[in-house]
Amino acid sequence: MKILINIEHTDDISNDEALGVINLTEEFKSLHQEKYSHDVENFYIRIICVNDNFKNIIYARPIKYLKNPTAISLEINAPFFEFKKNINSPEYLKKFIKNSIEIELENNLKLKKILDGNFIKDFIKILNK
Repeated sequence: MKILINIEHTDDISNDEALGVINLTEEFKSLHQEKYSHDVENFYIRIICVNDNFKNIIYARPIKYLKNPTAISLEINAPFFEFKKNINSPEYLKKFIKNSIEIELENNLKLKKILDGNFIKDFIKILNK
């Protein structure tokens, strides 16, 4: 399964800073060739990190299940000041994503059914490195 991590941000965060988030995608290359039981081909994680002026305009939308190619698109709201302060820390970014995914899995049974248990284990294992 291919994993793509992206960030939508306001001008308070530079594109160079945002690259730290995007570069996390590289950590998941080992999962690209793996096949999991539900045939989901792609898992998109979009982190929304905007200042207070844009919170009512740009925010995380509900999970999307896409059919062609099969994919799950998950959007996560990030706490602006804390995220901006730690955006260059891979450890912080991994912990943030891990905690967000775990919360989402607890609250969304449909997501838990679609994402194979082995995928979740492999995904979390990479985030724990």
